[in-house]
Amino acid sequence: MLICNVNNVSKKYEDKKVLDSVSFRLLENEILVFLGPSGCGKTTLLNIIAGIEKPDKGEIFILNHLVYSSYEGIFVPANKRGVGLVFQNYALWPHYNVFENIAYPLKIMKKSKNDIKTKVEEVIKLVNLTGKEKSYPSKLSGGEQQRVALARALIMKPKLLLLDEPLSHLDAKMNEKMRYEIKKLNSETGISMIYVTHDQREAMDIGDRIIVMNKGHIEQSDKPEVIYKNPQNEFVAKFIGDANIVKCEVVSRNNKNNIKLTDDVYIKNVNIKDNDSKITLCIRPEDIVLNNNFGIGKGKIIERIYRGNIIYYVLKLNDKNVLKVQTSTKEYYDLNEEIWFDINHYTIMN
Repeated sequence: MLICNVNNVSKKYEDKKVLDSVSFRLLENEILVFLGPSGCGKTTLLNIIAGIEKPDKGEIFILNHLVYSSYEGIFVPANKRGVGLVFQNYALWPHYNVFENIAYPLKIMKKSKNDIKTKVEEVIKLVNLTGKEKSYPSKLSGGEQQRVALARALIMKPKLLLLDEPLSHLDAKMNEKMRYEIKKLNSETGISMIYVTHDQREAMDIGDRIIVMNKGHIEQSDKPEVIYKNPQNEFVAKFIGDANIVKCEVVSRNNKNNIKLTDDVYIKNVNIKDNDSKITLCIRPEDIVLNNNFGIGKGKIIERIYRGNIIYYVLKLNDKNVLKVQTSTKEYYDLNEEIWFDINHYTIMN
């Protein structure tokens, strides 16, 4: 079932284009993450889907209902779209306690006291606020306030839940726990979600699919593992994880195409179009293997960074090229040591 369908949506503020013909689909039970830097348009897009902002052009369908069309002059207001929304700035009632803030949507619908009590207790437990039912927002930490906002959106069990950086105010441990809870909620209830973040780890942990945005348009949309292993361009490669971006030449030897990393380092027998003389590679640090005995070339270790379960090395190939390498702590090499290296995986980018 198609939960949300966005077609060619554009938005401009004065002369600045914030969204440029953005299109995507959200499927049932899916968590779709908008990932990108500040100012890329992801929050504006979320607000447009919610009905808080009006785009200049395009169409939006929610549950097969047309809620916006610049062509037909249709704009369904936010309170009639049937979506849940979690703001980054909480938007809590200061004169209501935690229980009352979460229960508010159910009271508006005139649900019974028993029904309200049961549902509120359930969602309070889900977001780890047990014992805070009678506390007021002014007495809560930023993380606790954000969890109240999340609980209030979840209480109605909407078919579509929109979340604008909902975990940004949580400490690292609670952030990780809430990622798990959001995934669990999606699995148990089937609520489809659109999740906005600038944090690549959140995106990778939470998203069934990630849309990487930049300057108002979509750079790449795919499963997290595909975007990480096969980024389409340099922006995506740098924004998702750590990456070696290497500008290379293609040389032909014995009717075989080889990628020239340096004067004496080649990746041999590569399937490349004959007209590609210069290409750009994305090589993840963990896809480079260090070895004392053999490889495609040698480099000199000029930096070593210990990070508990892994070690980062910087390998100098020549005056122009260096490679970042990630290994386990079992592989230990000395500074200024010359070492062989090999490359297990790379991506040729557009």
